[in-house]
Amino acid sequence: MNKNVIRLGLAAVAAFYVVVGGLWAADYFPLQKFYAQREIKDGIYEKVGYPDAFRSKEYQAATAYEQTYALTHGSIIETENKLASYKSLLLSATVALGVGGGVLFMMRGKSGAQAIQGNAQ
Repeated sequence: MNKNVIRLGLAAVAAFYVVVGGLWAADYFPLQKFYAQREIKDGIYEKVGYPDAFRSKEYQAATAYEQTYALTHGSIIETENKLASYKSLLLSATVALGVGGGVLFMMRGKSGAQAIQGNAQ
């Protein structure tokens, strides 16, 4: 196999890696902020108490973000499932990049016929 073909394949896998990583990040970070807002609300509730927690600006801001997230994103379960599939795709791309890079590293300085035959001479 030509080294340029291998390089093009690695470039395609790297581009795929970047795209899937972007999709993962677009779902992961807003979801984590949603979870953080729930923790903030719980902390305010524990610190201030029941009726006063609802009047605080921090509590209202956290509730506003939760409502915005619920309106702009799908179900949390669907988002978690998408994140799991993105993680498996990213793992596959990582393995592909590692194997492809290892093949290029092992074949450095050898022609195609020498690489196939190895050091049998």
